[in-house]
Amino acid sequence: VGAEQTLEGVGVEGVTVGSLRRGEGGPARFVRSLAEAWVAGVPVEWGALFAGSGAVRVDLPTYAFDHQRYWPKPTEATKATTTADPVDAALWELIDGDQDRMAAALDLDGDTAALVAPALSAWRERRRARATVDSWRYGDSWAPLSEPETAEPAGRWLVVVPRGWKDDPWLRSVVAELGEELTLAEAPAPDRAALAESFAAYAGEDFAGVLSLAAFAQEEGEHPATDVPQGLALSLTVVQALTDAEVTGRVWWATRGAVSIGGNDRVIEPGLAVLWGMGRVAALEMPARWGGLLDLPVEFDARAGQRLRAVLYGESGEDQVAVRSSGVFGRRLVRLPVGVVKRPGGWVPSGTVLITGGTGGLGG
Repeated sequence: VGAEQTLEGVGVEGVTVGSLRRGEGGPARFVRSLAEAWVAGVPVEWGALFAGSGAVRVDLPTYAFDHQRYWPKPTEATKATTTADPVDAALWELIDGDQDRMAAALDLDGDTAALVAPALSAWRERRRARATVDSWRYGDSWAPLSEPETAEPAGRWLVVVPRGWKDDPWLRSVVAELGEELTLAEAPAPDRAALAESFAAYAGEDFAGVLSLAAFAQEEGEHPATDVPQGLALSLTVVQALTDAEVTGRVWWATRGAVSIGGNDRVIEPGLAVLWGMGRVAALEMPARWGGLLDLPVEFDARAGQRLRAVLYGESGEDQVAVRSSGVFGRRLVRLPVGVVKRPGGWVPSGTVLITGGTGGLGG
């Protein structure tokens, strides 16, 4: 450390490599030090080290150096569309340059220039930093999908409903539109063992898929617009119990009015939106069991039923879908435009705030 600080102190570029460490001082440590010097650009005669050892050159595995970008590439629409103004450029050149020259050009006294220049420069740096962060931002978007063709089920489907929902008019209309190749099962409560025992009766059937409407389960006094519903726990328990009972078929979770595709499409039941976050985790942790997420319209008619059948029974490859009166929409990750992001007003707490996870790097 002292040698490195000395090099920095005299303004010399160099690399410091130690050959001794506590508990290390043999040939292996020395070879490691040679390697550290080599990657820093110091020439090392490796032939002398390997002479007589029988070592030969081998090709490095290419996969370690094969980079693949998974984020969407920026398009022209996401890039800044403004061009530099020569007048602005000249002004900032003055501000960032000699203060006496700036004071003369802007007809300011020296004291004022000494206060104004640093403040403006700091403001500009903050703006630049914010623009850089904005260029990294991604968000959700809903893309209209091509109108799906009517599809027929490849086999019988299992439809799981919460207790007391078999006679619900909306649910009955959904089930009626799915066709006759259905088995309806009731999930009374989020009890994994009890549900697994109940689902064991279906273990011998080769289901083509499972549609879970367990998200609509509600406890007495629960407000669907504000409370995290009981259906969250029941939906997860249903998937676990189906796996325990060895019931086949990929599982789709259905919600109603839990997401907005934009425009006038309002979120009717924000409590159910939590299920969409949990569903994406389930997709990662249970890829062999997972089917997808569906958000259905409040007004469910024959047209919506045709689209639902096409999504469930077809092979669109989509796993996050919203069915609406205007069409079928798939969820997409997109880069947000730079410089046009609307930020909500600040939040002022009215009392003590508890921050969890605040000691980590992200929290800080």
